[in-house]
Amino acid sequence: MAQSTFEKINAESKNDPYAMLGLGNIWLDWAPSAPEEKRPTYLKRAFDYYQAVLKKDPTNIYAAHGIGCVYASQGKVNEAKAIFIQVREATNDVPEPWLNLAHIYYDQGFYINAIKLYENCLHRFFGGYRDSTIMGYMARACYKAGKYADASTVLVKALHLSPDDNMIRYNFGMAQIAQAHHALEHSDETVAMVKSAMTMLRNGRELFKQLKVLKKQKFTSNAAAREEKRANEYLQQAKQTEKRVGKVEADKLAKIKDVDQKLAEFKGSLEKEAEEQREQKRQEEAARIEKYKLFQQENVESKDLLRYDEPAPKRAGGGGKRKKKKEDDDDDDDDLGEEKQVEKKKRKTKKKKATEPKENSKKRKAKLKRDDDDDSDDSDSDEDTSKPAASAGKKSLLSKATVDSSDDDSDDMEPQANEPTAEAAAKVNKVLDDTSSEEDAE
Repeated sequence: MAQSTFEKINAESKNDPYAMLGLGNIWLDWAPSAPEEKRPTYLKRAFDYYQAVLKKDPTNIYAAHGIGCVYASQGKVNEAKAIFIQVREATNDVPEPWLNLAHIYYDQGFYINAIKLYENCLHRFFGGYRDSTIMGYMARACYKAGKYADASTVLVKALHLSPDDNMIRYNFGMAQIAQAHHALEHSDETVAMVKSAMTMLRNGRELFKQLKVLKKQKFTSNAAAREEKRANEYLQQAKQTEKRVGKVEADKLAKIKDVDQKLAEFKGSLEKEAEEQREQKRQEEAARIEKYKLFQQENVESKDLLRYDEPAPKRAGGGGKRKKKKEDDDDDDDDLGEEKQVEKKKRKTKKKKATEPKENSKKRKAKLKRDDDDDSDDSDSDEDTSKPAASAGKKSLLSKATVDSSDDDSDDMEPQANEPTAEAAAKVNKVLDDTSSEEDAE
């Protein structure tokens, strides 16, 4: 009827573009359902009408889009895709170029690209998931791409829009069975995953049980019955899988528990060993400290090197360095014998005497010479006179030598109230007597 109407309009208006476009769409719609031998003829007539429209109006995107559909139906996918891309770029007002381009991608096996185009078409022209037909196309592409969970999600949304659409229900049941089967074949399946798959299989089996009794549907009763049987077979397999996975998980849990127990025991043994080592170190440290205290106490009692003597208070007027040197010499003298100490003191005294100026000796010689010249007869008197002089000289030397010896000995001996000891004085007097005798002899 529509065909005859458009043909009448086309005859009266002498190749009206709108009438020719309508006739092209009619022949294109009839082509898929036409007998195999008539299909090429229908597609050729549709192509001729679209081409006639483009000759009248080169900017008619609908005619261009129709030619792309004819190419797609003839299997000329690349030519059809090129036309759909050009039409899509020419206008953003119609969804058909997007949908047909998505169909081309689907037919070529580019399911991910088809999914993206279906989704973009829904958001651009329908405000989201609000067209159940396009959502059905999108779910079909997801199913082919192996994204069974995404297909189930899209079909659930489509069922909310068209709850009485039995074709959407049929597709949803197939997506549920495929998703469950994929989960059961997964390598790291768990008991929870198996139980979830069994729930989907039960739902699918029940759905196909309802659909197989329906008549005059886009699917046959036999097809629904086959899907019901497939769901039941997968469900029996899932029960066996549940037992196997349950046993595996129980073994894993037992092993984990055993490992945790052994790890806890190992940690406990390490902590115990560490505590024993710390206790042993504490005992060794306590024993070492006790041994050190005993050693120190024994050395202090025996006046050994560890004994600490408080230093004597310093004398007023200095002399600290000489005192230190004397203490060192005293330590050395303690090691020398008594005879060596006497010899050492004699050498020091002679050295000191040798370095003194010889002024006093010359004066005494001059005085003795004058006394001899005055009176040879009074030799006895002179002798008495010279003796006191020698004694005076001897006394002066004694006094000076005593002071010098005291100064020198202050480096070797500990001073006692700045006075020489009796032994040191006797030694000095002996040295002076020897010196006086040598001078008298001269």
